[in-house]
Amino acid sequence: MELRNRAGGISACVRSRRSPPGFVKQEQGRRLGYRSSSLGSRRLLLSLLLLAAWESGHGQLRYAVPEEAQHGTFVGRLAQDLGLELAELVPRLFRVASKERGELLEVNVQNGILFVNARVDREELCGRSAECSLHLEVIVDRPLRVFHVEVEVEDINDNPPVFSVAEQKILIPESRLLDSRFPLEGASDADVGENAALTYKLSSNEFFSLDTINKKDRGKFPVLVLRKALDREENPQLKLLLTATDGGKPELTASVSLLIVVLDANDNAPVFDRSIYEVKMYENQANQTLLIRLNASDADEGLNKELVYSFSSLVPPLVRRKFVIDERTGEIRVNDAVDFEESNNYEIHVDVSDKGYPPMAGHCTVLVEILDENDNSPEIVLTTLSLPVKEDAPVGTVIALVSVSDRDAGANGQVSCSLPPHLPFKLASTFRNYYSLVLDSALDREATAGYQVVVTARDGGSPPRWATASVWVEVADVNDNAPVFAQAEYTVSVRENNAPGAHICTVSARDADAQENARVSYALVERRVGERALSSLVSVHAQSGRVHALQPLDHEELALLQFQVSARDAGAPARGSNASLQLFVLDENDNAPALLGPAGGGARSHALARSAGAGHVLTKVRALDADSGYNAWLAYELQPAAAGARSPFRVGLYTGEVSTTRALDEADAPRQRLVVLVRDHGEPALTATATLLVSLVDGAPSPKLSARASAGRVGAEASPLDVNASLMVAICAVSGLLVLTLLLWVALRCCGAARSEGACAPGKPVLVCSSAVGSWSSCRQRRPGLCSADGPPKADLMAFSPSLTPCPVPNIGMEDQLVGGDESGKGASDADVGTNAYLSYHLSPNDYFSLEVPTQDEQVKPLELVLKKHLDREVDPELRLVLKATDGGKPELTGTVALRITVLDANDNAPVFDKAVYRVKLVENARNGTLVIRPNASDVDEGSNGHILFSFGADVSPKTRATFHIDPSSGEIKVNGNIDFEDTELWKIQVEAVDKGNPPMFGHCTILVEVLDVNDNAPELLVTSLSLPIREDAPVGTVIALVSVSDRDAGANGQVSCSLPPHLPFKLASTFRNYYSLVLDSALDREATAGYQVVVTARDGGSPPRGATASVWVEVADVNDNAPVFAQAEYTVSVRENNAPGAHICTVSARDADAQENARVSYALVERRVGERALSSLVSVHAQSGRVHALQPLDHEELALLQFQVSARDAGAPARGSNASLQLFVLDENDNAPALLGPAGGGARSHALARSAGAGHVLTKVRALDADSGYNAWLAYELQPAAAGARSPFRVGLYTGEVSTTRALDEADAPRQRLVVLVRDHGEPALTATATLLVSLVDGAPSPKLSARASAGRVGAEASPLDVNASLMVAICAVSGLLVLTLLLWGALRCCGAARSEGACAPGKPVLVCSSAVGSWSSCRQRRPGLCSAEGPPKADLMAFSPGLPPSSGCGDNGVQQESFENVSTVTLGCI
Repeated sequence: MELRNRAGGISACVRSRRSPPGFVKQEQGRRLGYRSSSLGSRRLLLSLLLLAAWESGHGQLRYAVPEEAQHGTFVGRLAQDLGLELAELVPRLFRVASKERGELLEVNVQNGILFVNARVDREELCGRSAECSLHLEVIVDRPLRVFHVEVEVEDINDNPPVFSVAEQKILIPESRLLDSRFPLEGASDADVGENAALTYKLSSNEFFSLDTINKKDRGKFPVLVLRKALDREENPQLKLLLTATDGGKPELTASVSLLIVVLDANDNAPVFDRSIYEVKMYENQANQTLLIRLNASDADEGLNKELVYSFSSLVPPLVRRKFVIDERTGEIRVNDAVDFEESNNYEIHVDVSDKGYPPMAGHCTVLVEILDENDNSPEIVLTTLSLPVKEDAPVGTVIALVSVSDRDAGANGQVSCSLPPHLPFKLASTFRNYYSLVLDSALDREATAGYQVVVTARDGGSPPRWATASVWVEVADVNDNAPVFAQAEYTVSVRENNAPGAHICTVSARDADAQENARVSYALVERRVGERALSSLVSVHAQSGRVHALQPLDHEELALLQFQVSARDAGAPARGSNASLQLFVLDENDNAPALLGPAGGGARSHALARSAGAGHVLTKVRALDADSGYNAWLAYELQPAAAGARSPFRVGLYTGEVSTTRALDEADAPRQRLVVLVRDHGEPALTATATLLVSLVDGAPSPKLSARASAGRVGAEASPLDVNASLMVAICAVSGLLVLTLLLWVALRCCGAARSEGACAPGKPVLVCSSAVGSWSSCRQRRPGLCSADGPPKADLMAFSPSLTPCPVPNIGMEDQLVGGDESGKGASDADVGTNAYLSYHLSPNDYFSLEVPTQDEQVKPLELVLKKHLDREVDPELRLVLKATDGGKPELTGTVALRITVLDANDNAPVFDKAVYRVKLVENARNGTLVIRPNASDVDEGSNGHILFSFGADVSPKTRATFHIDPSSGEIKVNGNIDFEDTELWKIQVEAVDKGNPPMFGHCTILVEVLDVNDNAPELLVTSLSLPIREDAPVGTVIALVSVSDRDAGANGQVSCSLPPHLPFKLASTFRNYYSLVLDSALDREATAGYQVVVTARDGGSPPRGATASVWVEVADVNDNAPVFAQAEYTVSVRENNAPGAHICTVSARDADAQENARVSYALVERRVGERALSSLVSVHAQSGRVHALQPLDHEELALLQFQVSARDAGAPARGSNASLQLFVLDENDNAPALLGPAGGGARSHALARSAGAGHVLTKVRALDADSGYNAWLAYELQPAAAGARSPFRVGLYTGEVSTTRALDEADAPRQRLVVLVRDHGEPALTATATLLVSLVDGAPSPKLSARASAGRVGAEASPLDVNASLMVAICAVSGLLVLTLLLWGALRCCGAARSEGACAPGKPVLVCSSAVGSWSSCRQRRPGLCSAEGPPKADLMAFSPGLPPSSGCGDNGVQQESFENVSTVTLGCI
C-alpha cells in the first residue's frame, strides 16, 4: 500500500549522502570493500560492518554499471555483500524496491546477484546531471530489515554532437567593418564530462576565421570573425561548413552548413535615361491624362533598389497643383485644368530616390509645351446707362454699353455680336469690340412691362464658341390707363330690415398702370332716391371698395336700388371709371295678412236657409298680405266649434270660400258663429281672423252651389291642393327662370373677365377660393403680389409657385505639397533680358564640393554641387557655403544665397552594449512583469540608424522566450512565465540589439540570470505499508511501514525533519538518508482502539518552514482476549402457569468486545436436575438468538420458582465464555374451585332451630378451601335467594361463612327451610361451590346462642353484616400487610446485594411492583432492563418504578413513562 504525501506544516530529518567508510567504487563484477590483502579479514570486517548497519538501520552498498549495458549484465553479489545466507532469501521474502525506474535492475532470489534487467540510458534517466545513480531498497522479512543500495550509472560516448538545424543562415551587411564578430549556434552533446567537450573547425575561406567563447558551465561556442571586407556585387553569398567534434573515445562529429548572405549597402544613386524630357500637349486635357512616364534605374537591390519618384523642391506650388507624379511608376499625369491662356509652358524638375538609408537621388527636367484650343467662349460686359426706360421714351435712346472679348488667339479670338429678333432695340458699333444698345421703336409698358435683352457674342473658332449676356430692360410706367372694374355691373341682394352698417358687397377695380398710377380709390356717384339722397342709404369704402347699407331697407318701400360707384387712380392727371350696382332688397315676413271687405272691421252676418244642400257657398273671405312670394301666399282654415260639435261648414284652403259640407237639418243650431283663420307661409307665419255669424232660416230659396260641388256633387269632395294647382305651377316656373337667369349672368361675367386678362400661363400662382360647403364661389387669375382682404386668414386660400432650378456648387481642390531636398539647387533669375540677364556663378572655397554650371544652351538644367571628398557626418555634420551670382550687364550686379548642407547619417556603426556579459540574480517565483535587467546599448549613428531595437538572439530556446519578455524599445527584460529554481538554476539569455538602418547593424551580449532558491516546495512523503493490519499482541519494535521524504529545494530549504503526533504507540526510526521505519513503540489493545490514523509530518528548514503530511491507517487485528459478557448477571422473569408448550419466556444477550469470529457468541443451558426431571425438559435456549422458551406447561401449585443458568461462549481459539442466572416465577392462574370442608362437602346438612331464636342467632358455619393462592384463593360466601322470592330470615357472613338469623322467627316462617350457600373465589373467571343446609324450626327448643354482635346490641337496630366479622377483616389485612412488608424488605435486600456486586445503585433501574385490586401489595422484587413477562394479555396492575429519580426529572408531568416489551405486559415507570 502506497500513500502519497499531502501539503501541510511539518518538520523533517536529514541524512548526509556519504557512503560508509571503507567502501570504494568497483568495476563490473567487483564489489566494494577494504583494501586488504587478507580475504578472511576483509570478510570479517565486512560482516561486522553489515551487522552494525543492520542494528542501526543504515545498511548501504554502492555499485557502478555503465549505461547501455545489455540485459543480464552482472552488477554485484547483493546477498553476499549484505551478509545474507542464500538459503534464507526465499523464506525471508528477499526483494528489491525502487522509487525510480525499478524495472531497470533485478535481483535473482536464488543466488542473490543483482543484474541489469532493461536497457539503462543515462541521458534518459538523469539528463545532463553530473551524477546519475539508482537508489534501491532491499527488504527482508522475519525480522523485517531494510537495506539501501546505490547503483551509479557511468556515462559512455554514445551520443554524437547535434546541431539544432541543418543550415544556419547569417545575414551580414557588406558595409560591416573588419574584425566584426558574429555568434553562431553551437552544437549540443547529450553526454557529460569529456564526452560532451566539443571543439569546432571552419572550412577554409578568405573572408572569415573562427573563434570560440568559453561560457561558464556551458562549454565553448563558435564565433565568426570578419577578416576581409565583403562586396555584395562580387559575392552575394558564401557557403561554409562548421564541424563539431566531442572529446569521447572514439570521437563523434557533426556538421552544419553556414549560409552567409551579404546584405546590400546603398552605394548607387538612381539614374534617369535622359536628363531633359520635352513634351507637347493640348490644353484642357482630362484629369489623370498621362503626360509622360519617366524611367530611372538603380544598381542596388532590395530596398536600396526600390525607387520613389517625386517633384523637386524647386517645383512651384502651381505646377504641383496642375500635375501629379506616381511615386512608384514615375508617371506624370494631369491633375488640374491646364489652360493655354494661363500658361503656355511648364518646367517640371523631377527627383528619384531609392529607399536606402541614407537615400540616394537622381534628377531630370520635363519641359511641357501647351497647345491652344478654342476652349474659351467670348466674354461680354454690359453696362446699363438709363434704366428703367419710360414707356414714352423717344426712338434712339441709348440704354446700355456692350463690350466683348475672347482669351483665345487667332481666329479663335475674333468675336461678332447680335440681338434676338422682334425686340424694340438694336446694337450700334461704337469702337473695336464695343457696342451701344439703343431704342429702335416705341414702348408700351401695359403691353410689355420689360424686356429680357440677350446679347450673343460668337468667336471664329471651329467649332465656334459663343457667350450671351442679358439685361432686363424695365419699362417705366406713365399714367395712360384708367381703372377698370372687375365687373361693369354688380347685382347683389340684401334682406330688408337689415342692421345699419351691414356689409352688402365689395367692388374692385384694377388699373393697368403701376405704383401711384395704379392706386385706386372708390366713391358713390351721388343721386336722389325718391325724397332721399343715395348717400343716406348706402356708402362705399374709399380704399377697400366695401359697400355698406347705412339704414334698414324696406322691401315694400324699395325693392330694387340702382346706383353707380366711381374708381379713380392717383396718377397725374388722375383717371377714373364707373360701375353700376343693382341692389335687390329681399322680402322678410314682416306683414300679417289684412282682411278685405266689411269683415275686416268685425263680425259679418249671413242668413242661410235650412234647405241648402251640401256644397252651398255661403260667402268668400278675402285677405291681402303686403309681403311677396311665400310670405304673401295665404291659406284659410275654419276654427273648430267651441263645444267640439261637428260644424256643417268648411272654408276653401286657398280660395277663402265658406260652404256647407252637408245638408242642414233640424239638429243644427239656428245661429252659427264661424271663425276663419288666415295664415301666410312666412317664417314665422303671421295670421288674421274673420268672424261670420250665420242664421239658419226656413223657407229661403236654395242657395247657389260652389263650382266644385256642381262639378261632382255625387262624388267625394276634391282635395284642397288640386284647387290651386295652377298657382303652384306658376310660382315654381317663375322661381326657376330667376335662378337660370342669375346663373347665366354669372357665367357671362366670368368669361368676360377671362377674355380681358388673357389665358392663364403655366407657372403663375392661381388663387382658388372655396365656400364653406364645397362649391366654388370665385375663380380668377391672380398676380404674385396678391393681398387678401382684411380679417383672419382663410383655410381654403392656396397659392402655388413654379419650381426653381438648383444652383451649381463649384468644386474646391486642396493642393498637395511635397517637401524634400537634394544636392541640386535653383539658379538665380534676372528681370533683365539679353546680356544683362546672362548669369555666372561662384561658390565659396571648401574641401568637399565644386559647382557645375550649365552652359547657356542648358539653362533649363539646374545648378549642381559635385561631391569631391567623402563626407563624414560624425566629423562635419553640417557645412555652410555661399553661392554668388553675377549678371553680364555694365556695371555688374550680384546676388548671393547661403547654402546650408546637412550631412545625412549612413548606417556605418553597429549598436554596442556597455558590457558583453551581464550577471543578474533573480528570486524564483518572481511575479510576471518583474524587471530582471535593462541592458544598455548605444549607436553613434542618428535617426533611424541610431534607433535601437532589442530582441532575443536566434539561439535562445523557446522555453527561455516563454519565460522572459524583452521590450523592443527599452531593452527591459521582464519575467513572463514561471521562474522555478528546481526547474532551472541558471538562465543564459542571448540578447541582440539591431538598429533600423538599411542594412541593419547588430550588437550582442549575454545575460546570465542566477535563480535564487526560495522555500516554495513542501517536502514530499512516500509511505509504503509492509505489515498491515497489525495484531494487537504484536511485540514492541515491529516494523509497520517505510517512510521516505524528499524536498526539491536546496540548502536549508531542502533539509527535512519528520515527526509523529504525540500519544501514539508508534515511533519513527531512521534507517538511511531521508528514509525511516514506522515501528511499534508500545503494546496495542484493539478493544480500546481499533485503529490509528498515523499522520507523518515532514517539515523543511526554510524560513518560514513548509511542511507536508502523509497519513496511513494502521488497523489493529483482533486477538481473542475477551470473554462474552451478559447484559445482566441475573435475569428475573415471570410466566403464567398452564402456558402453551414452546412459549417464549425472555431473551438473554451477551456481547464480546472482540471482533469477527472472536465476537460470535452462542448460548446454552447449564444442565441440572429439577426434582425428578432434567432442566432441559422444562426450558430451552436458542444457541444464536438467546431466546428462552418453556418446553411444557408449568404449574404454579407444583413449581412456583425455577432458578437456572445460561452460558455464552465465543467462537475464538481458544474459546472463552461466561454464565448468567435466571429466576423464573410461575404466576398463579385461577384453575382450582373452592372445596367444602366437613360433612357438608358431600351433600345436604340438617340443622334444627327453635322458633324462639332471636336475630343474630348463629345456626352453623360453612367452611371451604381453595388450592390457588392470592386473590384466586380468597373466598366469599353468599346465600342464594329462596325459590318463591320470599324474604329468608337467614344470612351468611361474606368472608366468615357463618349462617345466622337476621330477625326473630315467627309463625309465618315455614317449618322447614332449605338454605343454599354459594362459595366464590376472586379469580377471573371466578370459580364457585355450593353447600345445602336443611333447617327445621321446632317449638320449645332452648334459645340458641347469639352471635357476638347480636349480643352486643340486641335492643338496638340490626347491625351490619360486615361489623359481625370486623375481627376477621382486621386479621386478614394485618396478615396481608405483613406479607407485603416482608416482600418489600426482601426486594430491598436483593437490590442492595446486587448493588454491592455491581456497584452503587444507579438511578433509573426499574422495580417490579404488583398491586392487588383493593390496593394491597402482593409482590415487589428488583427488575433488570431485560425483564420479560410470560405470554398472555397485559395486566393493568403491573407497574415498574425507578428509584432515586426526583419528580422533576421523571417521565412526563406525572412522573410516569410507558415501556413496552415483546409479549410483555405494559409497565409504568415512575419515581418512588
